[in-house]
Amino acid sequence: SAPPPCGGAVGGVLGLLCAALHHRFLAVAFDPETSRVLGMRVDLVELAFFSGLGALLGVAISQIGVLGALGSVVGTFASIRWDVPTGAAICLALAAPLPVALGVSRWKS
Repeated sequence: SAPPPCGGAVGGVLGLLCAALHHRFLAVAFDPETSRVLGMRVDLVELAFFSGLGALLGVAISQIGVLGALGSVVGTFASIRWDVPTGAAICLALAAPLPVALGVSRWKS
């Protein structure tokens, strides 16, 4: 059966979270020490960011299934191994099977 359609709700909540905290996210990402000195709770800002990211990935993976999870893991490991940006590596890992699937579908028809 299909997963419940909660992706839009999660996306909306995360969009509001990012809009409300984007200055803090940027400050902590680029200079956590200065953010601490300015009185920001860096640990809470990071917790908010990574909790949102986890929720987004949880919903996305539940909707795209095991191949998405596998692509995310492969992309993350490739990023660590070859020291490349994680997002780009995950995108490539998710896109890599598409030409193969296209070739198989054309071969079968």
